[in-house]
Amino acid sequence: MADGWRSTYLKMRDRGSFDFPIAAVAAAVRWDGAKVSEARIAITALGSRPQLVADAARPLVGTSLDDVTIALAAEAVHKAARPMDNTSGTISQRKRAALVFTERALRSLRPA
Repeated sequence: MADGWRSTYLKMRDRGSFDFPIAAVAAAVRWDGAKVSEARIAITALGSRPQLVADAARPLVGTSLDDVTIALAAEAVHKAARPMDNTSGTISQRKRAALVFTERALRSLRPA
């Protein structure tokens, strides 16, 4: 991505690369120096369509993606996640995966 944006996508699936995800998180942040100026977090494969989680992205703006802020964002994703029941994993497993993937995704977007 251009202009200071960094992004990542993490997914959980039953099998190898050909399988559909059963929980996934997409995260993007725009860096302005050492601080996040914009952020987006979406969860996918939990409901009938992808869901942008603005309440998770909002606290990231103006921060350097410290652990406390990442935990706040992950909790907001966990709260927003409403997995549909399907044959892959339990609802609580998929909801927990969204929280863990949010933490991992945001940590990976920190500057090197």
